[in-house]
Amino acid sequence: MNAEISVSNGGHVAPMEELRDVRLGFRLAFETTFSDSPYQIVRLIPEFPRVRPDIAETTDIVWDLPQLCESIRRPGGYDVLNCTCGLGDHAGLTGLAFVAHPDDATVVWEIDIAGHRAALDARWPEASGFLRLVFRRDDYEVDIRAMLDAVVSASSLEPPVEEYDPNRGGDAYELLQARAADNDWSRQPVFDSGTLARTRSLRREPADAGWQAVARLPAPALYPLDGACRIRGLVGLSSPWIRRRQPAGGTGHCK
Repeated sequence: MNAEISVSNGGHVAPMEELRDVRLGFRLAFETTFSDSPYQIVRLIPEFPRVRPDIAETTDIVWDLPQLCESIRRPGGYDVLNCTCGLGDHAGLTGLAFVAHPDDATVVWEIDIAGHRAALDARWPEASGFLRLVFRRDDYEVDIRAMLDAVVSASSLEPPVEEYDPNRGGDAYELLQARAADNDWSRQPVFDSGTLARTRSLRREPADAGWQAVARLPAPALYPLDGACRIRGLVGLSSPWIRRRQPAGGTGHCK
C-alpha cells in the first residue's frame, strides 16, 4: 500500500478550546414501526461537553456507534456523530471527527466547528477552527462499551428492537450484536509493515521539490502521525481506516 502524507511546515494549530478527561454519555431513544409484526428502532442521543442541550428535540443527530467502536481500534476520520438516516449532511453535519491515538493511554478528537455546528451548543454560532477533546483511553473504551451493551440489551424489549439507526447497509444492528459477542477491542495498525510512506511540503519550497520517497515502514505503525504531521492532512489514502462521508447508502430514518 502506498500512503501519501502531507506534512505541514507551519507548526501547530491551536484549538479554539481543549477539554481534558472527557467522558461520552448517551440516552436511548426508540421509535416503534407498526406493521404486521411491530418492532422498535433504537438510537443513541449524544451527551458530551459542548453538545447542544436540545439535540434530541431539534435535530436528527445521533451517535454512530459502529464508527465509535472502530475509533477505539485505530485512528482516522470518523462520523462519530451522524444523522439517523446515515447521511450526515441531512442533519447539517459536513465534517469528520479526526481521532488520534498519541499513546497507549490517550485518545484525542479534533472536531471541526463549522462541520459540526448543528450538534454544538450556542457558544459556537460563528466560530471557526476546531475543538480538541482529550480522553483517557480506559474511560473511552468503558463509555463506548456501555453504549454497545445498552443497544444490544434492548433486543429483549417488547416490541423487540430489530434495527439500529444509522442503519448503514441495512444490517447495523446485527453487526453491533456481532461486535459485542466478538469482544475484540485490540488496537490495530494504521499502516502495515512494508508500507511505502511519501511526504511533500505544503509550502512547496522549492516549487519543483515534488514528492520525496522516505522509506518502507519496518513494522506496523500505530502512530504514523505526530507533531506537525496532522491527521487531518492525510490525502489520497486507499486504506479502509480513513472514513469519508458516503454520498449514498444510508438506509436509516430521518425527518
